[in-house]
Amino acid sequence: MTNQKSPLSLADATTLLDRLTSDEAFRATFKQHPATALRQISAEAAAAAEGCMLSADLASSEDLAAARDNLVQQLTERSVFSHPHCFIDGSQAP
Repeated sequence: MTNQKSPLSLADATTLLDRLTSDEAFRATFKQHPATALRQISAEAAAAAEGCMLSADLASSEDLAAARDNLVQQLTERSVFSHPHCFIDGSQAP
């Protein structure tokens, strides 16, 4: 078994960004335990985030919405937490 995480599907990545920009309860869950939040999207998304945590405050809904296209690209090309700073407040998406 490998520790390599898989990228999200396009459907899962867009759903994640939809939820992070519009659903405060989902945002709170994602901040505390990303895999639990992603389980609401799909089992594959949850597996991609298993064991991952955010180390700082989650970026605002507005900041995530502004970076949406870049984030979807990153999430579908790389694993969900290969660049966790893209979710962090005050950081620029890679």
